[in-house]
Amino acid sequence: MASPTRRTTPPFTQERDRLLTQLNEQSIALRRSPEQYLEIADVLDELAQQISSIKIENNQSRCFSIKCNALTSTLLCHSELLKCHPSRSVEIAASIDLMQLQLGRLTMKVDDDDFAQKMDALSNRMETSWTPTDEMDVKEIRLKEHLHKIWRELNLSVPGCECGQCQDQDGESLDSLKVS
Repeated sequence: MASPTRRTTPPFTQERDRLLTQLNEQSIALRRSPEQYLEIADVLDELAQQISSIKIENNQSRCFSIKCNALTSTLLCHSELLKCHPSRSVEIAASIDLMQLQLGRLTMKVDDDDFAQKMDALSNRMETSWTPTDEMDVKEIRLKEHLHKIWRELNLSVPGCECGQCQDQDGESLDSLKVS
């Protein structure tokens, strides 16, 4: 028997698009006007609250609320980091970009959402960019390590979840366990 198709409700996709736009605006603002860090941190706090309050009717994906919680926690952490260490604005702006990417991938089932599929493809390309090269200085290497750590925290796989992203990651995990 085929499993029922799970679709992201239109209101969520609209809310996701709105939140993505706001995250993008904060990332750009932080790069252009780092002296506005307190205002930007306040907006990040508001966005975290909005993400934490997202509710989907008939939410059958086990990972959805867990991934929303991870995004909320990461946003709040970076808001506090920005308030305490405004000199790290470049790192925080890059982290916001990762949060945008993860938010864009957030859906009930990856194959029902063209935008989420595009974000998945972008995330796959991005993951290959974290390998340090000889040309990188220590600061670049640390930034890439920080971003990779954040990505691992956001891009989690929930056992038993049937969404496309968790299924893909479960498959990758199982493939890595196979002995040649």
